[in-house]
Order: sequence, then C-alpha cells, then structure tokens
Amino acid sequence: MSLTDAQIKRLKAPEKGQKTYFDDALPGFGVRISQGGTKTFIALCGPKRKRHSIGR
Repeated sequence: MSLTDAQIKRLKAPEKGQKTYFDDALPGFGVRISQGGTKTFIALCGPKRKRHSIGR
C-alpha cells in the first residue's frame, strides 16, 4: 500500500486494539491506528526492527 495523504485519511480504526499499515515504497515506515482513531507515524529501525513513534 502506498501511504499517501488521501489513503491515510480513508483508513478505518479497528474495533479493538491497534492496526499498523506499512508503506510499500519506503520499508520500515508506517502508520499505526488505534481503536479511538488516533493515527501515529512509526519507523522500524535497527537490526532488531525496534518501533519508534515519529508523531501524530
């Protein structure tokens, strides 16, 4: 999935927990959506692929 502005706006919040969507063109970059609808941009870094929040 390509994470464009329009695509991110169309993403629905899950009923429970959180759902993460990753960009196909930029490995390790994604957006995480909580059940309340909060969208947080994330990056997976390092050899252990540790998740870091970039911002909302």
